[in-house]
Amino acid sequence: MTDTVSEIFDRFDNLHDWYVDGILTESEGGSGIPDIFILRAHDGQRRATVTFEGVTRLGFEAGGLLNIVNSLEAVRPGTEAYAKAEALLSRSAHGERRARYVAYLYSTLGVELAVEFDRLRID
Repeated sequence: MTDTVSEIFDRFDNLHDWYVDGILTESEGGSGIPDIFILRAHDGQRRATVTFEGVTRLGFEAGGLLNIVNSLEAVRPGTEAYAKAEALLSRSAHGERRARYVAYLYSTLGVELAVEFDRLRID
C-alpha cells in the first residue's frame, strides 16, 4: 500500500458527515469465514465504497437506519482511540491472527465500529 491508511481516509475527509447506507461482509476464496468488510457511504453528492481486506476482527456498537459518520480514522496502539477500538474488537471471535491496521469509525449519529485489517481501498 503506497499511501498510508490515514492518507487514504484524508482524501475523503475521513467521511465526515457522510451517511452510512450499506454494511456487508464477504469471504475471499469461499472459505465461509468472512475476511472482507465493505462499508458504503455517501455525502449527498459523492459515493464511496470502503473495502477492508484481510479482516481479522470487526466490532459494532449501536446503529440504526440513520448512521452519520463523524470521522473514520486509523488508530495506533497506546492511544485512547486504540483502547476504544480494542474494546469493540475484543468481542469479535475471529482466531488468533492479528492484522496490520485498525480503523475506528466515530459516529455523529448511529453506528460506531472498529475494524482490524491488512489492506484497504476506497472506490
